[in-house]
Amino acid sequence: MFIFMAKIVCFLVLILLSSGSAYGDTLAPPEIVGPITKSKISLGTNIVYKWKASENATHYVFRISDTWLKEYTHRVRVNAADVCIEEECSYQLPESEQLPAISRYRWVVRAMIPSISVSTVSSSILFISGEVPDVPVTVSPDDKSTHQLPASLTYQWQAVEGATRYQFVIRSRSPSSRVYVDLNVPTSVCDIESATCSYQLRADTQLGAGSYVWRVRASNRVDHSTFTKSIMTFEPTPGEIVAGYDWELPEQVSENTNGGLVRGTWKPTDKEYTNTAFYSLRWNDVPVDKEGNYDFAAFDWWLNNGDADGDKVLVRLEVNSVCDAPSAMRSAFNYYAGGSIAFWEYGYIDALTDFVTAFADKYADQSNIIGVHLGIADGEYSHIKEGGYTDVCLADLYANEDGWGEFWVNENELKHAMEQGLTAENFTISVKKIIDAYTSAFEGHTSKLAMTNIGTFVYNAPDSDLVADDVIEVFNEQKINVITPHALKAGVGNRDGLIEDWMSYNSPIYGMNFRPGPNNSCYMTMDEDFAENMGSRYSGTENEEYGTADWLVERYGAFEGQPYRFLMSSLRALQMRRNYMQLHTEGLDELPDTDYNTGDFLHYLASTIGRDKTNTPDAFAVLGERYIRSSYVTGFDNEQFASADFESCVISEKEGDAAYLQVREFGRWLTEVGGKGVKSKQVVLEAGKEPWSIPSYLPDVAGSKKYEYSARESHEFTFDINDEVVSHRCPTGTLCEIAVKVVFEDSVATTLSVQTEVGTMASINTIGDGDIKTATLTFKGHFQNGFNGADFGLATGSEAEALPVMITRVNFNSALDESAELLVD
Repeated sequence: MFIFMAKIVCFLVLILLSSGSAYGDTLAPPEIVGPITKSKISLGTNIVYKWKASENATHYVFRISDTWLKEYTHRVRVNAADVCIEEECSYQLPESEQLPAISRYRWVVRAMIPSISVSTVSSSILFISGEVPDVPVTVSPDDKSTHQLPASLTYQWQAVEGATRYQFVIRSRSPSSRVYVDLNVPTSVCDIESATCSYQLRADTQLGAGSYVWRVRASNRVDHSTFTKSIMTFEPTPGEIVAGYDWELPEQVSENTNGGLVRGTWKPTDKEYTNTAFYSLRWNDVPVDKEGNYDFAAFDWWLNNGDADGDKVLVRLEVNSVCDAPSAMRSAFNYYAGGSIAFWEYGYIDALTDFVTAFADKYADQSNIIGVHLGIADGEYSHIKEGGYTDVCLADLYANEDGWGEFWVNENELKHAMEQGLTAENFTISVKKIIDAYTSAFEGHTSKLAMTNIGTFVYNAPDSDLVADDVIEVFNEQKINVITPHALKAGVGNRDGLIEDWMSYNSPIYGMNFRPGPNNSCYMTMDEDFAENMGSRYSGTENEEYGTADWLVERYGAFEGQPYRFLMSSLRALQMRRNYMQLHTEGLDELPDTDYNTGDFLHYLASTIGRDKTNTPDAFAVLGERYIRSSYVTGFDNEQFASADFESCVISEKEGDAAYLQVREFGRWLTEVGGKGVKSKQVVLEAGKEPWSIPSYLPDVAGSKKYEYSARESHEFTFDINDEVVSHRCPTGTLCEIAVKVVFEDSVATTLSVQTEVGTMASINTIGDGDIKTATLTFKGHFQNGFNGADFGLATGSEAEALPVMITRVNFNSALDESAELLVD
C-alpha cells in the first residue's frame, strides 16, 4: 500500500512540474536588503541579515563563510513563516556562532519549496573590521649599530596587540636600494610573557658588507601599521695573512683512501705523508720449478713482515730485459738494442703470460695491492751493446738500467728492433696480446693495471733520420689510435713517467684540452668526461728527479730551481687527476727552504691527490703565462686535435724560430673567468736544460729566451667553481663556508677583498713590502654562479693598485645545517 501511494505522489509531482502550477515555473531569487556588498562592520556586532521575500517560497537556505581564513562556515534552512513578516525576511546568527574574526565574509540566501523548487542564490560580501595595529617598537639591533661579518643577529621588537602577522624587510642603503629580505612573519615568533617578538634570518640568507635598513610593521585584516626604520652596518670579515705559500686544508679533511704518495721499497722513518710503498719485482728473482710453478716467498715476506709495513703497495713487474728474464729462459728469447726482449715474439708472450697469471692468481684480489705496472718493451741497459746479450747482467741489476718497460723507443732502438723482425703489423698484434694476457689474468681487477705509457711509441728526434718519418708515424698512429684505446676499453689505467716536464702532458690522450682566452692565450683544461671515465683506475705519475746529485743539476739546471719545478709538476699531476705519485723522498729532503713551503706542500698533496668532485677538500687555479714548444703539442701536427680554439693560442713562427703555445692558466675545479691581468713574476729557466717542452726561443726578456711567468697582475679577478663540485660540497639552497686562499706578491699597500653577488664578504690590508704571502678570506655563500655568471671575485682598493696573484685556492669547509624554515605569506 505504501509503495502504491508513493507512486501516486511522484506522478502528481511530475504533472505539476511539466504542466505548470499555481507557484509558477521557478522561484525568484531573494533580493538582498542588507548588509549589501562591501559593507564594513565592526567586530562583535550582532548583524541582522535581510532580504525580500520570494513569492510562494516556504523556506530559505542561509549560509555565511570566511573567504580569507577559510576557517568558518554557518549554514541553516529556515521556515519562511519564522523569518518573514509580510514582504521582508531577516535572520541573526545564534549568539554562540557570531563571526569570530576580522576577515572577509560572503553570505548567501536562496528561496525554496522543499522537493519542488529552488531558486538561484543571492549573495553579498561584507568585511568585519577592527582597529589598525600600532607601530611596533624595535628592541635590537640598535639603530646605527655596526657589526662584523659573519653576523648572526636576532631582530627583536615589541609585540603589538591585535596584530595577526608582521612584515619584516631588510634593504640596502646603497643607490640600488636592493631588497634582501621581505617576509611575512607569524605572531608565533612573539613571546607572550615578555611581549617581545624575535626573528633570525634563515641559515641560507646572506648579507654582505655595507649599510642596511631593517624595518618591521604590524598587520591585521584591517590594515598595516607604518614601518619602523633602523640602520645597521656590516663590516667585512677580517682575513689572515701568512708568509709564503699556505697549504692548509680544512680541519675536517678525511683520510685519503682514493690515492696517495708512494715511497720507496724500504720504509723511511719520517715520511708520514706517504701511504703507499713501491716494489719492483723482477721476473728473474721469482724461482720457478720444472712444472712452471712460481714461488713468491720473498715478496710475501716483504709484504707481510718487511717494509711494506701495512701500507698500500704499487708493484712493478720487471719483465722486459735480458736481465729480467729467468736464467733458464734467456737463451729462448731474442733481444734488440740495449738488451730489450723482442716483445713481438710469441715465445716471450707465452712465457710472460704464465708469469703474470701466476702473480695475478695470488695477488690480484688483495686490497693492499693498489697498482701493477703493465710494462712493454724498453728494457735497456746503457752498458749492453747491440748483438751482445750473453753474460751481460751485472750483480746489481739496477746499475745502468735505462728502461723497465716504459713502452717507448728512440730511433736507433726502433731501427735495431726492425732489423730483428719488428713490423707495424706484428707490433700491434703482439702488444694487444700482451695487454689481453694481463687483463685476462686480472679479470675483475683490471683497474689496478697501469699502462706505463699511453702516448707515442717512437720519439721522432728532429735531428735524426735513422728511420723515415712516415715509418715512425705508422708506429705512433697504431699506438695512439689502436693500442691505447684497446687498453682503456679493457678497463686498464695508466701511468706517466716525466711529470717533472710539467707542460709536456697536454694531449687529449691524457684528457687535456685548450680553451681560448684573451690576448692569444689559452686555458689548459681537463676533460671532465675523460676523468670520470677513468674513475677509480690506477692513474699514477712519477715525480722523483730531485736532489743535489750532479746528474740532476746537469739535466735540469740549478738546484735552487727545484722547489718551483716540484710545485708546478705536482699541481699539473693533480689537474690530470693522477691518484698516486711516486717520490724520491731522500731527494726531496735536500730541497732548500723557500716561499713554496715544500714540506707543507707534501702533506697537502697527500690529502688531495686522487680526490674527485664528491670529496675534494679544495679547488685551485694556477695563474701566470706558460709556453709549450710546438713539437710537444699534438695540435700542431694532428688535424683532429687542431681547431680554431687551439689556433687562437698559437704564436706563429718568427724569424726561423718554431711556433709555440701560450697558456694563461691551469687548475683543478677552479677557473679565473674574468680574463683580467697581465703576465707577471718571470721565472727564468736554463736554456738547453729540462723541461724540454718549454721553448728556448721565446722573445728575449732581460737576456733570457727560456722562461715563464708565475703570476697575473690585476686589480680584479673573477673565479668560477666547477658546478658539479658545488653541487656536492654546497648543495642548492645551502649557505656554505669556504676559505679563499690567495698567494700573491705584496707589491702595493691596498685592501684585498673577496666579493659575491651580495657584496664584499672579507678583506685584508696589504703593506707593499714585496714579500710573497697567502691571504685567507673566509666567508659563506651559495656559489650558484650569481656573481657575474661566476661564484666570487677578488678586488683591490683601486685600478691603480694591482697585485700579482700566483695561485688561488678554495678550501671547502663544512656546509651549514639548514635548520630554519622560510616564513613567507
